[in-house]
Amino acid sequence: MIAFKQFAVLLAATLSMVCWPTLSTAQEQTLTVATEVVFFETNDVQAAQIARQMYGREFSHVRAVRVLLEAPSDDPEQLFVELGNGKDCETDCVQVVLFHNEQWLEIYRQPKAERIGLTEVTATGMKSIIADGRIWSWNATNYVPEPTREGMIRRDATEIELAVITEQISGGFDVGGLNAFGPPEIDVFDVDMNGYPGKIVAVQSPSVCGQSSCPIYLLNAEDQIFRVLRSLEGEVGLARSVRDEQGFRGIELLTRNGISIVSSSSGKRLSSLAVQQVYVAGMRP
Repeated sequence: MIAFKQFAVLLAATLSMVCWPTLSTAQEQTLTVATEVVFFETNDVQAAQIARQMYGREFSHVRAVRVLLEAPSDDPEQLFVELGNGKDCETDCVQVVLFHNEQWLEIYRQPKAERIGLTEVTATGMKSIIADGRIWSWNATNYVPEPTREGMIRRDATEIELAVITEQISGGFDVGGLNAFGPPEIDVFDVDMNGYPGKIVAVQSPSVCGQSSCPIYLLNAEDQIFRVLRSLEGEVGLARSVRDEQGFRGIELLTRNGISIVSSSSGKRLSSLAVQQVYVAGMRP
């Protein structure tokens, strides 16, 4: 039985000539589109039999379709599987992705999505999954959720906003130190905070972020900072359905473990979305 670490090494070795990027930037993510759609209605009987051998004891509803998450090759294809109980997956319904590497490995599992699409093969060698608008990108070992930017409009910072943010990030730096790696990249998103205009300002710079997370500033319409958050690579989004105590959409922040959704009102964590762990199919704890 091959361990996941061995699987990751083998997969990474086949992609060793690829340049590994970070997660897409705010502008790039808006261009991420599905080029194929996964339909479980087109159930592949043979694929479903394979999945039923691993999940049949736990789930009465098993449907599967064959997909290729990698560039076409001689390796066995991957499977998208819908699992649940009751008629038409009425209860306990989840969707999983199986990858074959000497044995079937479960590399993705999420509650049933109404719409699932796949992108082209990305620079990391695997297609991204788009489930009800949420992008899951492959980082060479796991599928990682990306913050959702629905309702966020990106633009360049105004002179006033630049002055406010520069004052915040320049503490402890002289001009040369702050710009040692080039001027900080500042993205401004105009957002509707439950009927009130607001701004989310993301800053990306090795000088400011170092090897840790980058600052995310929440501003009101008067350009006053009312909360400071932090997110890896300056990635930030707005939750679709999670709202805080004031009714505002939760702020999605990227962490090493996935996405943390926090309240703009209090800064408290409201929810989270984890990086997908890899398990031998049918043996998930």
